[in-house]
Amino acid sequence: MKQIVTFLFVVLNLLLISQPLFAQFMQPGTNLPCRTYGTESSERAFALVQSSDFGYVLAGWTSAFTTAPNDTNVLIIKTDSLGVPITARISIGPAAEEAHSMVRTTDDGYAVTGWTKSYGAGGSDIFVLKLDANLNLQWGRVYGGEENDQAYSIIQTSDDGYAVTGWTNSFGDNPKPNIIVMKLLQNGDVQWAKAYARQVPQHKDEGYGITELPGGYAVVGRFHCAIYPDWDAFLMYLDSIGNFLGTEVLWGPKDDEAYSVTFDGNIEVAGWTGTYGVTPDDSASIFVANFPPTPGPPIWRNVYGWENEEKVMDDKSLIVTNDGNYAVSGWTCSAGPGVPNPNFLIMKLNSSNGSVIWSRVHPSIPGANSEEAYPMIQTLNGGYAIAGYTNSFGLGGDDFHFLTLDQDGNRPVCVLDTMPIIGTCDWMVDSMYVWEANPDTTLMPLSDAMVQSVIVCGGPTITVGSLSGFGNVLINTTSAEKSYTVEGSDLTPASGNITVTPPTSFEVSTSEGGPYSSSAITIAYSGGSLASTPVYVVFKPTLAQLYSGNITNAGGGATTKNVAVSGTGTVPPATPTLASPSNGATGVSTSPTLSWNTSSGATSYQLQVSTSSEFSTTVVDQSGISDTSYSITGLANNTLYYWRVNATNEGGTSSFSNTSSFTTVGPTSVEQLDSDIPLTFALYQNYPNPFNPSTIIEYHIPYQAFVKLNVFDILGCEVAVLVNENKSPGRYNVTFDASNLPGGIYLYHVQAGNFQETRKLVLLK
Repeated sequence: MKQIVTFLFVVLNLLLISQPLFAQFMQPGTNLPCRTYGTESSERAFALVQSSDFGYVLAGWTSAFTTAPNDTNVLIIKTDSLGVPITARISIGPAAEEAHSMVRTTDDGYAVTGWTKSYGAGGSDIFVLKLDANLNLQWGRVYGGEENDQAYSIIQTSDDGYAVTGWTNSFGDNPKPNIIVMKLLQNGDVQWAKAYARQVPQHKDEGYGITELPGGYAVVGRFHCAIYPDWDAFLMYLDSIGNFLGTEVLWGPKDDEAYSVTFDGNIEVAGWTGTYGVTPDDSASIFVANFPPTPGPPIWRNVYGWENEEKVMDDKSLIVTNDGNYAVSGWTCSAGPGVPNPNFLIMKLNSSNGSVIWSRVHPSIPGANSEEAYPMIQTLNGGYAIAGYTNSFGLGGDDFHFLTLDQDGNRPVCVLDTMPIIGTCDWMVDSMYVWEANPDTTLMPLSDAMVQSVIVCGGPTITVGSLSGFGNVLINTTSAEKSYTVEGSDLTPASGNITVTPPTSFEVSTSEGGPYSSSAITIAYSGGSLASTPVYVVFKPTLAQLYSGNITNAGGGATTKNVAVSGTGTVPPATPTLASPSNGATGVSTSPTLSWNTSSGATSYQLQVSTSSEFSTTVVDQSGISDTSYSITGLANNTLYYWRVNATNEGGTSSFSNTSSFTTVGPTSVEQLDSDIPLTFALYQNYPNPFNPSTIIEYHIPYQAFVKLNVFDILGCEVAVLVNENKSPGRYNVTFDASNLPGGIYLYHVQAGNFQETRKLVLLK
C-alpha cells in the first residue's frame, strides 16, 4: 500500500529576462517566442499547457540538483505570454523523479504525473501532483507496489476527477510489466485501478496515452512477446469502470508504438512504425489512424515520413485543432540542419482522410545537433506551441526547448514546406487472445491525517538569472544556506555514530524516538557560526524508515535548522518475479530449468514446486539457492505444476512471488524412429497438414545436440515447447496436440546446435 506524499519543492525565484531568447527568430511586430531553459546539466520537457493568463507551463526533469549520479528531479516552469519565466518548482526528493504528463484543471491549476523513486514501497512509483495556478502544491499522492510502476499520461475527466495510465511491475499477471489505468477522484483518492495483461506467453504491455470517451476510455501504448524483440502498437477500449471492451493492434516484424490519443467523435491515434516505413531504408515513420468510438477497424490510417527517421513519442503530441482538423508534433531526421540529427516537426492533417494540409520542420539555428519535440498545444490566439529539448546550444547537455508558431505553423525561420511521403498501415482486431483486467485495491493511498512531511534544512536558496548571448536561463544554487546530506554509517537509538564533513566542532547526542519524532536525534554545532562550506552529516539508522530531528548552532546567533534523516537499514529483500517458463506454458520438459529475476538485496532463494496451487505438498522445496535459476529432474509427463520463489538475506525473508504454472510434455509426444544416424540436420513438413487436433513433426540430428522445438502463433508468440533437452543422434517424431488452441496458421521452429529452420502448419477447427 502506498501513502499520500507531501512533495517538497524548492521555489525558483526567476529573474525576468529583458531580451527574448534567440532574437533572430522574431520578426518585427510578431510575438513568437522561442526559448531554452536549463543548466550546465540536462533538462527535458515532456509536458506543456497554456495558463489562463496567456502564459505557459512546462514540466519535465532536471539533473542539476541531484546528489546521486544520473538521478533527476521534477522541474516545472511557469512563464508569461512571451515565454519569460515567472516562477518554477523543483522537487527535492532523495532519489530520481520525472514528470511526463500534465493537464490544466478546471480551477485553472494543474495536475502532473510521472514517477518517483523517493517515496513509496519500492522501485519507482506513480505520482500525481495537484498544483494551483501559481504552482503551489495543493496535494501529492504516490501509487504503486514494491516493484517499478510508472505513469506517462494524465487527463482530467468529466466528473473533475483524473485518469492516469502507464505500466506496472507490481500488479496483474506475470510476466510483467502490465498496463495500469487508474481512475482518481478530485482529491486523488483511487476510484478504481486495474492492471491489464494480454494473455499470451511472455507478454509485456505498457500504456502511454489515455483519453475519455462517452461512457469509457481509450488507451494506447505498446506490447510484445519476449520471444521476439519487436513491439506492436495497440488501441484499447474500456468502459467507465475499466472493463475491457476490445483492442485494435498494429503489428508487424519491426517495432510499432502508439503514444498519443484524442477524441472528437472518433478516436485518433498517433505514434511511429518501423514495419510500414514509407521508404525502403526508413527506420521509422509517423502514423496517424482514425477509429470509431466503439471497437472496430480504422476509418483511415496513414504513415508519414521521408528517407530517415520520424517519430511521435508523447501523450499530448496529437491534438484536434479549432477548425476540426488535426495537428501532430514529433521530430524528423530527414530535414533541417545537422541531419541526420533530429529537428522539430509539426504537421496539420485533414480530419476526413489524414491528408497533409501543411508540414513544417523547425530547426533552431544553428541547430547542428538535436531538437526533439514532445507535447503540442493550440494556443488561445489560434497558433501552436511545442515543448521538448535541444542540445544544439544553451548551457550544456540538454535544455528545455519551447517554440511558438502562427496559425499556419510558420516562424520566420523554418525549412521549406516539403510534404512528406504518405503510405498506409494495417490494423487488425486483436481477437485471437484474451485481455485480462485485474483490479488492485492495494493502490488506495492513506488518509491525509497519516501524511508526514520531510523538511530538508529549509532548502538551499535557488536563483535563476540570464546569461549573455541568447539570454539562456541559468538555474544555480547559492551558499545562502547550507545543505546537509544524510547517508552512510550506522546509528542505533540512544547511541550515536555520526561523521561530519568537513571536520568541524560538533556535539552529537541521540535519544529514543520513532520515525518522525522530533527528539529522534540532535546534532549541535559548537562553533560561533555555521561553516562557510556545506556540512554533510553522515547518518544511517538500523531501520529503513524516516527520522526527523534538528541541527543547532550551540554557539548561538543562528536559528535551528530542520533536518530529515533516512537510511536503508537491514531489511528483507524484494519479492522475486518469475521469468521462465512463462505462466501457463505447455510442452515443458520433464527436466526443466526454472529461472527468476534478481531480487534486490537477496543472498539466497527458496524454490517450491507442487502439483497443488495451494502448495499443500511439494515436489521440490529447495532453499539456499545462490543463483537465479535451478534445474530439476524426474517430473511426471503431461502434468500441471505450480512454482514460486522467495528471497532471503540477513534481514529476513521476502514473501513468495506470484505463483506460475506449466504443463510438462506428454508421454508419447517424442518418439525416436530408429537408431540409424542421419547425415544432416533436417526439419520436415508436419503431417497431416491441415490438421485437427494433432499432427506429427519429424526432425533429424546427425550428432548429439541440445534441441529446442517450439510452436508460435502468426504474431510470433510462443504457444508450445515440444522439445527442450539434449538429444542423441537420430530421427525423431513429435506429436503436437493443439486441442486447446484456436484454429489458424502456426509456425514451428527447431534449433539444434547451429541448425535452425521454421515451417508453417494449419490448424482447422
